[in-house]
Amino acid sequence: MGAVVGTRGRRQRQDKFAAGAYLAIGAMVVIYFLMRAIRRHYDLVAAELVPKVSGVTLPSRNHAVVLVSKLHAPTLRALAYAKATRPDDLTALMVAVDEEESQQLQSEWDDRDVSVPLRIIASPYREITRPVLDYVSASTGTAPATSSPCTSPNTSSDTGGSSCCTINPPYA
Repeated sequence: MGAVVGTRGRRQRQDKFAAGAYLAIGAMVVIYFLMRAIRRHYDLVAAELVPKVSGVTLPSRNHAVVLVSKLHAPTLRALAYAKATRPDDLTALMVAVDEEESQQLQSEWDDRDVSVPLRIIASPYREITRPVLDYVSASTGTAPATSSPCTSPNTSSDTGGSSCCTINPPYA
């Protein structure tokens, strides 16, 4: 009778496997290979981040862009900060999603006689990011040793009024 019970237990295990346990095992295999691929990616990124023996190449040009939506105190502080970095070129950039707002800003800019040139680029689909990236790419050209820090006004008093980011990839 013991042999019959053992056979019956094996049959129940086979039925459970056929009923869905194979899905869990299959998922574990897929997750294992996915985790290996993620690990390989992180290893490649880590290898790219290792400093080269030659050191860091400094940019030959620094083209600074200040993102502008209105002419107010945070904008002026961001412009002052950008000037303090002593860039080769400094441009105030507005992405125009509303023609009336852009004309009003241009008028205020001229009335206030701001020394930084204002560049207004149209965005008919109300998109902000793509026109800014396109402008920076076009303004830096193909020069690999050009850095383009982008400063945007921030109304938070905690950060001192401006924040800064570099929007083009690091130079070689």
